[in-house]
Amino acid sequence: MNLDGESDPNKLSNYIQSYSKYSFYLTIKLDLLKYIQQKKNNDDLKKFIDEKVIEPNRLLSTDINNRVTFFDSPSPNHNLLLPIQTRIKLLESYKDKYDEKYKEEDTYLKKRFEDLIKGYQESIRFYVDEAIKLRNSEKRMNLYDSNVYLLSEDLEYREVALDTAYQIACYDKQEYDYVRKNLRGLSISSQLGGVYFKVDNDSRLLSPAKEDAVFRFYSLLYGLDQQLISPTQLLILSKIPILPSILSESPERKLMAKIKKENGFKSSRDVFILDPELKVKVDAAMLFERTLPIQGSLFKEGQTFEKFLEGIEANQASESLLGTINEYSFSSHVLASLLLLPTDYKPENLIIDNKMNIIGIDNDCCLESDEITIVNGTTFVNVKNILYFIDPLMNKQVNELSRSQFINQHPTLLILEWLSQLLEKENVYNQLVEKSLSTIYPHTPKANTCNLIKESLNLPLKFPVGFIDSLKERFIKIQKILIEKPETTHQELFKQIHRFASVYYDAVSKIYNNPLDRIASIKNNNKDENLKAYFSENSSKYQSFQTEMLQNKFLPTTPTITIKESIVNIVNNLKVADLISLKEEVFFQIIKLVIKLIKESKIIFQFKNLWNVCCQELLIMLMRNNAKEEVIQDFLVCFGINASQLNKDEHGKPKSLIHQIISRIQTASSKIKYIRMFVSMGLNIDVTENSLSPLDLVLCSDNKSEYIELFIELVKLGAGKTLNENKISKFYFSLTENEQKDLFKTMKSITNINPKVGWLLALNHLFPLAPIGANIDSVISEGHVFATSTRGTRIIREKHWGTIFDLNNNPIRINKYGKRTVPFIEDRGFKIYLKFEPQFPGTELAVSLLGQQLFGNYSTYSELAVINGFVVLLVQAAKGEPLYEFVEKNNGMSRLNLLNKSNISKQLIMEMLINNGDGNLGNYIIEEKQCGHRQSEENSYEYFIVPIDSDQSFMPPVTKEINGSFFDKKKLSLQVDTCLFLLDQMNDNVHKDVVLCLRDRDFATELKNWLDSLSSMHYTWIGFFKKLKIEGILGSQSIIGVLFVPGQIKHLFSKMVRLQNLIKKDITHMALLESLEPLVGKRYKPITQLKTISFLYRCKHFKNTKDESLLTSSSYLSDLVLESRDIPNVSTFKNQINSGRYGPKQAIEELNEIKREHHSIEQIIKDLSDVENPNTERIDNSIKLESLDNSITDVLLEKVLKQSNLEKLTPSQQKHLFKLIAKKEPINIYIRRTKTLISSILLTFNFNSVVVLDLSYSYQLTSIANGIIISSPIEMPCLKKIKMDHCNKLYYLKLKATCLEELSASYCIFKIFELDAPDITYMNLSNGSIQNIEILINGLKKFENLELLNIRENNFQGLDPSAYVTAKKILYLDIKEDDVENIPQILSFGYYGTNAELIGRILCKSSPITNSPVIGFTLAHMELGYKNSCNIYFITELYGYGREKMISFHKYYKFLATIMFFDPSNANFFNIVTNHYKSARDIFGDETKYILFGATIEHKEDCQEVLDFHKDNPNIKLIYSIGVDTADKEFNLKKELQDYIFKINYK
Repeated sequence: MNLDGESDPNKLSNYIQSYSKYSFYLTIKLDLLKYIQQKKNNDDLKKFIDEKVIEPNRLLSTDINNRVTFFDSPSPNHNLLLPIQTRIKLLESYKDKYDEKYKEEDTYLKKRFEDLIKGYQESIRFYVDEAIKLRNSEKRMNLYDSNVYLLSEDLEYREVALDTAYQIACYDKQEYDYVRKNLRGLSISSQLGGVYFKVDNDSRLLSPAKEDAVFRFYSLLYGLDQQLISPTQLLILSKIPILPSILSESPERKLMAKIKKENGFKSSRDVFILDPELKVKVDAAMLFERTLPIQGSLFKEGQTFEKFLEGIEANQASESLLGTINEYSFSSHVLASLLLLPTDYKPENLIIDNKMNIIGIDNDCCLESDEITIVNGTTFVNVKNILYFIDPLMNKQVNELSRSQFINQHPTLLILEWLSQLLEKENVYNQLVEKSLSTIYPHTPKANTCNLIKESLNLPLKFPVGFIDSLKERFIKIQKILIEKPETTHQELFKQIHRFASVYYDAVSKIYNNPLDRIASIKNNNKDENLKAYFSENSSKYQSFQTEMLQNKFLPTTPTITIKESIVNIVNNLKVADLISLKEEVFFQIIKLVIKLIKESKIIFQFKNLWNVCCQELLIMLMRNNAKEEVIQDFLVCFGINASQLNKDEHGKPKSLIHQIISRIQTASSKIKYIRMFVSMGLNIDVTENSLSPLDLVLCSDNKSEYIELFIELVKLGAGKTLNENKISKFYFSLTENEQKDLFKTMKSITNINPKVGWLLALNHLFPLAPIGANIDSVISEGHVFATSTRGTRIIREKHWGTIFDLNNNPIRINKYGKRTVPFIEDRGFKIYLKFEPQFPGTELAVSLLGQQLFGNYSTYSELAVINGFVVLLVQAAKGEPLYEFVEKNNGMSRLNLLNKSNISKQLIMEMLINNGDGNLGNYIIEEKQCGHRQSEENSYEYFIVPIDSDQSFMPPVTKEINGSFFDKKKLSLQVDTCLFLLDQMNDNVHKDVVLCLRDRDFATELKNWLDSLSSMHYTWIGFFKKLKIEGILGSQSIIGVLFVPGQIKHLFSKMVRLQNLIKKDITHMALLESLEPLVGKRYKPITQLKTISFLYRCKHFKNTKDESLLTSSSYLSDLVLESRDIPNVSTFKNQINSGRYGPKQAIEELNEIKREHHSIEQIIKDLSDVENPNTERIDNSIKLESLDNSITDVLLEKVLKQSNLEKLTPSQQKHLFKLIAKKEPINIYIRRTKTLISSILLTFNFNSVVVLDLSYSYQLTSIANGIIISSPIEMPCLKKIKMDHCNKLYYLKLKATCLEELSASYCIFKIFELDAPDITYMNLSNGSIQNIEILINGLKKFENLELLNIRENNFQGLDPSAYVTAKKILYLDIKEDDVENIPQILSFGYYGTNAELIGRILCKSSPITNSPVIGFTLAHMELGYKNSCNIYFITELYGYGREKMISFHKYYKFLATIMFFDPSNANFFNIVTNHYKSARDIFGDETKYILFGATIEHKEDCQEVLDFHKDNPNIKLIYSIGVDTADKEFNLKKELQDYIFKINYK
């Protein structure tokens, strides 16, 4: 075999494979059996494979004539091979039937059957070919011997001929014994081809893992092509008829050896002549097929170092012959030995090849101890190495190549890589042993046998605790010496590294001259009398040495740690600071190794926090090494680094990773690759650092071609939100016209992402800055000069002047919608509208800034200017069509469904906050944008709403009477009016983007920042117009300045706080509107719910008009707008706003007042709260309510009421609170536990906007109505929920609440109960609240939408309440037990079969689960212990309406636990339970504990699906039992369930 050019490990593998052939049938058979077991396929298939898939040898004809004649005429059709041909046909037939049955369902089985058939066909060809070769051989009949299985480290099943197997095993089948061909060593060895085999002989000295560890260490240190250590493999012969190699395990061999010794026999034949019965026993023992581990090493030609030294001694030419030894080889062995500490490097374990290289051939005695061991005062020198005694070479300096290879290694990386390889090899050894036993025990457990084999092979490999650390320390020390002093000799190095052992070596060298004598002395240093005498004679010289040695702490040989534990120790103790200081390529390799260990070896490390702290610098190092994206992602996952940590430096301060990538990664392509990856992982592409966004930083680069490429890619990724508009404008206008065209798509994307950039680009292009010194209103060569309020003096080019002014210098009206003149200028894709004489530009600005502050891009940008004597608002053009035109088209309704969900949600929230009074169809533009940011995406668009006119905002929710003129004393104000509230999207939940954006905001701070910005702009405008001194301008219709009216900020703040609380849970936009502006919601909801009519028709219906022009424009005079906002003396208003009144200054003072209120209210709430005893009647006279006056915001007053225990207040303090409520328009009123509230006080409250009213425990309240004798219903138009529980004197109710959904009034005494609430779904009139039977007979019939009615504990005078409840979806309750509110509630659902009664009995006292049709649900009790029980609500109708019932229950009850009961006797139980578990999780979340409960009387049911389901959902408690066929078993299962519920209830 020619293996020239192959590496040593490959040579070894090829030699091993050359003795064997692939065992197709065993490989396929075991694979199929494993597959069937995993797939739980049928037993018939398993039986077929077990019986029919056998080795071809066993299928050969046993007829002796066939076996003899086959060699004369070898042919595939010979009778000898006929059984194999028959077996092939059987397999083909079975495959065809299986294919027909399962068709294409199982391609794997089909493929393996085809492979099996092909293998048998090839075996026929094999026998024919071999018969031709062996025709004239004396051993030709050996062809029919059974083969032996051979497994090597490739884990492939192979077969070898029995004779070859005996050769490998060093076994003589004639002698029935192992034949030692080696002269030295305890193991039995032989050579076959290029492999040297070793078999253990009761010494347990085979250590393949350690041999391999040394080879791998050398390969990592000196390269894979190193010729210093011979590679080794573990082999296992399986199913071989052989006696055990370990004498103690073979009584037959033991007896044979004894007889040979006693009689001086040389041959076993002589033994059998003496003892024939022993021959019978040996033959019987040979019938047992065994496994035999063997160690195979690559055979190296040459003489042992022992013979080499003996030859030198004989020739007396030591210096000259030793000088011929390859110095690189010598140095490399010495350096590695100083690290690995070989304890048996005697001369016969080394080979000198024909190139004078030293090769280690027996390396398994190392890695096990320190240089010295002291036991009971006796010193043992552990490092035993013949090379340390070769003085001529030891006194030479370290070979330069060897030194260079050594110092260029990084110790941590090399050791970690080495251990990682050893761990992989350990896994191979484990599999190898297991697979070898599978050939003998395919169906039985073999763990113990595996362990015994591994123990005999010294597996797994272990190290003394601390050895690996000491190895690393020696490594670092040697490197330091070799770097600082390159000429260091081996001897100097030896003395510095082994300063104790080297003393013994030095002493021995003074006693003996011959290296062989020296190594013999060191090997038995504690027994060498000459050595002892030498130390005794020179005791004074070695006294200090002995003292120091005795004080030194040498590593003990025990305890030991595994490879895996050694790896964990190294990685856990890695210092990030040291890693950062490494060469980046070394760091990169270490990180890749650690990731591999985590992913593939499943090792769990305990990383220090510094990994997270320094993650950014570590990531940069990885990227500078061009790490693949999967490596980066694995690094983040494996080291537990989340996105929030990526943008921080090692001190925890903000530091942008994207900025670091742009600045420090070399090429544009690499920057793009990594930025794209991190953005996909959630990193903010628009993070700013030092006021620079990533795009800003790119534009600072000097390499124009690179930064344009990077700029384009970043924009594709969505960058641009924080881009500095001035920088991009300067960059853009510095480009040539062609370059601008090339960037057209990119710039378009930027303006979509950041409209402010588009605004400035348009402004600078259409209205360029005027030359310094140009006079306003003058005409210069560049055009007409005009002034802006904040953007300097600019020019309108002559070609554009004529498009906005006619010949009389009057503005040209070209706009279709609105009452004001709004022309535009457009050029090269840039467009700006000019809105002449805007009504309230300050309000427009306020709304725009608020939207931008809350949501980023909200509306268009604008700039106030004076052009040709007119006040003009320059407005950025939104690129799209008006909402009216958008919906007027035929597909308008369907296109409305394509409105971006996040955008429409933000717009609806803003409309709720600003109370837009002019949200007509002409004041919104619909922009079309591509989905996502990548320009490559095609045919994927969404629509975005952009408001363009919001100057009539902050209107009252509904019209009210305001003072008119002298002739028209009263008139109606404006009100909230926006078409957006009529969109279908009002019924959608608030978008998650909005929730994330608002839920953690500090709105007091947000309003402060907003008002500060508006204040700055307000005074800029005032100063701007004052400076111009143009009478005509000052007398214009425009209101210059930012307008605020008293109470506006308080109202806005209250809404923001309510909004923040409401969006903590899912809520629709309509429900949110009803809670924030109940009166507005009441106006819009009925029309929005008309789902069958179009949006445009809804708008007409809402306006009560057929004139579509009224849908797109308004003509409200400024006076009416101001009066609607409660501005008195409109005639003097302009002077007042110029002087500071009604401006931001007043608003800021109002906000400061809110902050002061908030501080004092927190203290009041603390004083009024009594967490420990909410039922206390203690009155605290120290509570001061003086700070609560009429100026308190509604939301803060609500907070006081909701979180307070009013019983702690005196009656006068309570009345003070009631007076405050009466002067407010609260949305939620909470008055609980008071003896002061009476009916007359209640009538002073304004209920127009009240949504929630809680009057529980109002002990003196007798009626809720307008009057008693002559009474009428009290109206609460927006009320949704009312609680009157424990108002024990409340007997009279007349209430009109058409929006009411829930009413709870237990423990009242109603004699009159008149309720107008057609949509109510929940009503609780339990515990004596119904004192008049007419309430039952006639009062409850009209509530057709009731879902849950609780009327227990009432006296119905023998009547059946169910006869008078006509609601179709009622979940009827009639409980005569404890109060449902004070005991645990449990929801139970499932599907039942034959075990329904059993499940029912275990779940509760009775058996509520029946096979009768279920109308609603049933309720029963579970006992939890003495005087403890819980209510269980059963839902057994799970199809369709079952989910609705869950939702209904969730609205009214908080369940302690949810029991999913199942009955395996029902075929559909599993799908039903799992599907409805998903529904329950969606509805209840983690508010309830989930219990999976089941029971059957039968024993035969298989619950594996349930067990698998529970395994996948470990949050579920599983309680079940099969075969509950006795009362005791039923009791035990019931107790287990009840104990668990009692436990969680107690917690």
